[in-house]
Amino acid sequence: MTTSANSGLHGARAAILDNVLTHDLPPVQQQTIVDAARVRTAARGAFFVRQGADAICAYVLVSGHAKLTQITADGDELLLRYLLPGDAFGLVAVLRRTTYPISVKAVDDCQALAWDRQTLLSLMERHPALSLNATRVLSERM
Repeated sequence: MTTSANSGLHGARAAILDNVLTHDLPPVQQQTIVDAARVRTAARGAFFVRQGADAICAYVLVSGHAKLTQITADGDELLLRYLLPGDAFGLVAVLRRTTYPISVKAVDDCQALAWDRQTLLSLMERHPALSLNATRVLSERM
């Protein structure tokens, strides 16, 4: 997986600017939030995050498809869902300062926006609607 500033971002503009975290925000706020992100690229078969690793960033997939899986206590891999452009992952773990409870693996070449915890909290403080959207995402996952 590679990381870069978001100047090299490829993908659907809608998934970049109007995703589950920035939905219903004014365009200027959407752009501010996107500008604060780093771009993570994962080639087909590469992992964005691995179950049990320290949660460093929360992500929004902006291009490609990924699968969200979890390894059970018995060692079986459960497919929890497929991620599409605009879907978020890692948010709960980053906000709780814990490990990722899931793995996210690229099904094809992917790009995602990534925010570390401090950047995300700072953005939420400046843009309360971002906090509401994150809360909505969290409640849908519980």
